[in-house]
Amino acid sequence: MMSKYLMTFKPADTFFFGQENKYRKKKDSDSFEAEYYQVSSYFPQQTTVLGMLRYFVLQQNNQIPISNKADAKKLIGKSSFNLTETALDFGKIKSLSPVFIIHINKKYMPNPLDLILISEDECDPKGGKKVKQLIYEKKDLKTNLPNQESQILHFPEYNEKEGLSRFLLNMKDQEDYLVYDKEEDEKKYVFAKVEKIGITKKQDEKAYYKQVLYKFKDTDTSFACIGELDMNLDTSKKYKAFLGAEKSLFEIEFKEYNDEFNNLVVLYEFNQPKVVLLSDAFIEQDKFNYIFSISKTKSFRFLKSDIKDTNSFGKFNEKGGLTQSDRFNLHQRGSVFYFKDDVSLNGFTDRLRNGNKEKNFYKIGYNYFKTI
Repeated sequence: MMSKYLMTFKPADTFFFGQENKYRKKKDSDSFEAEYYQVSSYFPQQTTVLGMLRYFVLQQNNQIPISNKADAKKLIGKSSFNLTETALDFGKIKSLSPVFIIHINKKYMPNPLDLILISEDECDPKGGKKVKQLIYEKKDLKTNLPNQESQILHFPEYNEKEGLSRFLLNMKDQEDYLVYDKEEDEKKYVFAKVEKIGITKKQDEKAYYKQVLYKFKDTDTSFACIGELDMNLDTSKKYKAFLGAEKSLFEIEFKEYNDEFNNLVVLYEFNQPKVVLLSDAFIEQDKFNYIFSISKTKSFRFLKSDIKDTNSFGKFNEKGGLTQSDRFNLHQRGSVFYFKDDVSLNGFTDRLRNGNKEKNFYKIGYNYFKTI
């Protein structure tokens, strides 16, 4: 029976969500080595959540370790996420929304990049902050050519020295926000840093000396996403699962839920067509006619498994274990694209959701957007 759930997953303590390693040039050499300082992402990748759920579904059906490959295929599909034009099937897992944060029963997501934090009192820059929307204006640009004038688009409110803001926005109330780190606001921060020092691997090129892990400052904070599953779960029960590079313990709860993710998000109106990415997004041919964008990109890899070959979900780069994909680029969550008309906008959003490869991303919580 198909059911939609609000899934919350709360870490028991610290967690480490991997991101693309940084590399540096070896001394007196043209080759590279991994940096010895690795920092966790704040949010798990959607593929990480999918992997956790696939393992969870197998576990709930007594298929860890896998004893019947045909049954396992029905439960979680033939393979994990992959970059393909073939429609992917994940068995009992039908869809996932982007991950967000629930804090004291309020829902928060990373801010759109056209929203910044400014001081409530210009005379007290270290005081309280408020959310402000960047509005672009056309500015005449003088040229040295006779009878030639040009215009550029700029944001009068943007301070190049301070750059773009990074915070967590209340999905229903754009005057309410939280920040990521204690250094940004000692009262409103969400993530507490925990440094882990020492080598936990052999001393080779992939070893590191220091990790920065995170944990939630408050116990009433959790990650969450909306999932559509073809299975009935006990909503009164708390489940356990492991998530992230350090296999951190998480407590998972499922509650029946009927709303859509996009309905949870309320954003400011705007007088020109624009698209706000509510998740990281892949788009294969980024040749669309947007006027300009406020956007960032990020590297993206994922772990691959196949029912035919994978016997252990706890091994990596070993026979019978998980393997790593090639590297791709995603448009980062919060990126904003401005369009001259609805026709251009609709061409962009149609590709985001319905492109042959893009629709597989959308299925697991990537490529979500809001048009304004």
